[in-house]
Amino acid sequence: MTIPRTVLAITVALALACAPGCATPPVSSVGDTPAPLSITLLDGRRGQFPTGGPLLLAFLDPAAPAGGASRSQIPVLRSMATQYGRTGLSVLIVDATGRADADDLVNFSHDWNLHPPSVAIAAHTETAALARMYGVATAPDTLLVTADGVIRHRWRGTVAAAQDLALTLQALLSPATSTR
Repeated sequence: MTIPRTVLAITVALALACAPGCATPPVSSVGDTPAPLSITLLDGRRGQFPTGGPLLLAFLDPAAPAGGASRSQIPVLRSMATQYGRTGLSVLIVDATGRADADDLVNFSHDWNLHPPSVAIAAHTETAALARMYGVATAPDTLLVTADGVIRHRWRGTVAAAQDLALTLQALLSPATSTR
């Protein structure tokens, strides 16, 4: 029996919109392979992640006070995007709280100079479903997803320094670079 595409699309949409505590468990563990993301970005484009390279998926609180844990992650994420973007790394920032509206996210993007292609920001309409899908309870929560979609590493709380993240990225990218 073949399921019509419309029914399948509605089923997937309902599963993503499922309330906390429902039968669909969140994908949150290292080693899990969530479905590829197709989401609306802040600039209105549809984004597909991973994009053929690893993905840093960062759940932050855009309204966090200066000096807060989420704010301390931004320079680290921007540095990784600059340093490893040419090797295929994508950085996607998601509002972990779901409280920011489109204007808040635009201001956040401009205040921190976070612009595609180096860093993408999920639209405010996408945040709640993504946070549930990845089992995010607090911000910051950063995941490293491989090009084939496997969650390789997860940092709950701050990534202590760019060097910590860089070492993990280098280990992930080194097999690809050493086989040339």
